[in-house]
Amino acid sequence: MSQIRKDYILDRWVIVSKGRMNRPYEFKHKQQKHQGTDFFAPGNEGLTPPEIGRIPKKGGWLMRWFPNKFPVVNDKRGLNIDTPMLIGETVKGEHEIIAETDSDKQLHELPVEHISQLLKIYASRIAELSREWSYVSVFKNHGPQAGTSIVHSHSQVVAIDRTPPEILELANKSVVKGECKFCEILKTESKTKRRIGTAKTAVAFAPYASRYHYEAVIFPKRHVKSILEYTEEEYIDTALLIKKIIGKLGGAGISYNMYLNYAPKGKNLHFHITFTPREATFAGFELSTGIIVNSVPPEDAAAWYRE
Repeated sequence: MSQIRKDYILDRWVIVSKGRMNRPYEFKHKQQKHQGTDFFAPGNEGLTPPEIGRIPKKGGWLMRWFPNKFPVVNDKRGLNIDTPMLIGETVKGEHEIIAETDSDKQLHELPVEHISQLLKIYASRIAELSREWSYVSVFKNHGPQAGTSIVHSHSQVVAIDRTPPEILELANKSVVKGECKFCEILKTESKTKRRIGTAKTAVAFAPYASRYHYEAVIFPKRHVKSILEYTEEEYIDTALLIKKIIGKLGGAGISYNMYLNYAPKGKNLHFHITFTPREATFAGFELSTGIIVNSVPPEDAAAWYRE
């Protein structure tokens, strides 16, 4: 049986069609391994641009961050295009890398406390870069299907001179007459079959209209607009749920993207973290219609995470 479902907030539709493929724990994807030089490893600091900061430890560093050598955006000016048919202009910003560990372990193999510390670095980079730029995108690509080119576990930070349209739309539509739709959604989903896990201050669930196989989100139970408002307990609880989700994905060798969603300046959006496993590829129907087909119902995805 197939069912078409609408996104909670956006005008986005998904067809859930169960049984079109096997569940991911029944097979292993090929794991990535280093081929040649590990550019982000201790001792190779000279192979990256000069670092911006680090968390030191005895004899070296635990985590460090530095400009991306091949940035998506930079602060250089370019030519603008403005015609009735062709519109374009220079987009400026900064692009950074966060080396998440001084070891060859992946993030899902590291302890909750380490992940919590990484979240605090995310917050510090957002705070710093937001002084100059309109929006700061913080994300992690893991695995070849997710766009990773370097095996060493790392996150990326891209600050740009404008707010992404989808973020603005999400912020504008998620709060109606001062009421946050997401607050009601997470209260409901924490009690449904789509629940993945709960902690004292946070909840994880598979979205009702998931576009990706095994898609997941984490929300703090308290309405906060940004990770900058987190308490120590919220950092730990969120890290605990991240560990649960990426532990399952990493153990199955599934590529995934993880990214932060927070309120742009002057807007009100309930902060959350999204996980989009790249276990399936969008094909002709998705590309021609804009409607995604998901063969793993989110109810089954949540059950898999809970196992």
